[in-house]
Amino acid sequence: MKCILSLHVTTIFILTTFSLFGQQSSVTETNFNALSSISNAGAPNTIGTASGSSSMFSSSPTNVEGSYYVFENWENNAVIELNNGKKYVLEQNFNINADKGSFESKISEKSVYIFELDDIKRVSINYSPYVVKYFKIENKFVLFQELGSYNGKTLLKDFKAELIQRGSDPYRGKLNDQIVINSNYYISQDDEIIKIKLKKSSIINQFDNESNAVKTFMKDEKLSFKEDNDLRKLFRFLNNS
Repeated sequence: MKCILSLHVTTIFILTTFSLFGQQSSVTETNFNALSSISNAGAPNTIGTASGSSSMFSSSPTNVEGSYYVFENWENNAVIELNNGKKYVLEQNFNINADKGSFESKISEKSVYIFELDDIKRVSINYSPYVVKYFKIENKFVLFQELGSYNGKTLLKDFKAELIQRGSDPYRGKLNDQIVINSNYYISQDDEIIKIKLKKSSIINQFDNESNAVKTFMKDEKLSFKEDNDLRKLFRFLNNS
């Protein structure tokens, strides 16, 4: 992935295809860069189509704390791989809207471009992998963060925004409501996506013959079955052992 981000792309394409770039003067102050197309061979390519639509920016309601967006700011790099094999680099302007369940790029202070999920195979955001899969239970395409894969099983994480109404405090008066982003965890195998609880027994049960090795590794390394980074370490251990 580093080699993709370090490629010298000699031709920059203004995103008229995406209806994003008739506003070059306004995008400068939001640090918005053009999307560059690259082929699998690494050479510049004619820009293809990643369908989507523009929409109003989902700012937090008045007197509400928190944000609908997974990342604190938009200064995130993304490598977008479409189902047709084309790849694109979007620099310093990418985020995940947990309320809409969408990948988004900012057009201006008041509008964003929402990518259609059914066009996208996977996205790397700041080197972390995200995938798009059809989720039968919800009857739609859903974006997931990929925490690790081993022996045909992949641990996935989703993002859901929830508005918490906080009411009043006898000393502080009316409290601001709060947007909280929660996550569920799933095991994906053979196009099936099964929700699991993020706890020791649920994780160990996924590894069959390696269950004892998993227990020993997690204990020796003082890792938690409820921490994303620790679970990533577990998958690296399994794939390297």
